[in-house]
Amino acid sequence: MSHVNTQHIYTKQNSLSRKSTIPAKSKINNTLENNIVKPHFITAICPLAQLRTVNAIGYIVELGSNKNANKHLAQARYQLSKLCQQSTWSDAFVNPDYTATANNPKPDYTNQCGLLKIAVGQIDTEELVQATKAIERQIGHSCNQQVLIDIDVLAVVTTEGVFAVAERYPFKEHEWIGLNELYSKGCYHF
Repeated sequence: MSHVNTQHIYTKQNSLSRKSTIPAKSKINNTLENNIVKPHFITAICPLAQLRTVNAIGYIVELGSNKNANKHLAQARYQLSKLCQQSTWSDAFVNPDYTATANNPKPDYTNQCGLLKIAVGQIDTEELVQATKAIERQIGHSCNQQVLIDIDVLAVVTTEGVFAVAERYPFKEHEWIGLNELYSKGCYHF
């Protein structure tokens, strides 16, 4: 059975955001003030092709949506939870699209990290990547500048540690926030 915690949504603002700012003492601000760096829980950074052959016991995924995010993130969490024994999720985090500019404004994103725990060999990395793409198609990946759901595999968890996917590294600020929150919940201690 999967665990889906009650979600909290935090917001970050820039000149293009129309959302409210984060309260001064929120845990997101505290995390940002601590200068997020590559934490010790990342064992190594490897190309996805290399990680396709490891015996995974879990996967760290990132969800993102800039259209009806609560609905689409919930749909993705539900579908992903059916692929694993247990899922744990960070709080959702609203932040500006990092590709937006004053001349090309874009909607804010809501992002969320999750850890999908599996039995060894339950689903391999290639099967998970294909499943995430199928979920994106089912929900509706994107149209114009609206992304209903985007699902990325950030890392593969094995008995030897957490291996970041090189094609996704370095992680973006909101990804580090989610990864650090999952770590603080004890998610990487198997």
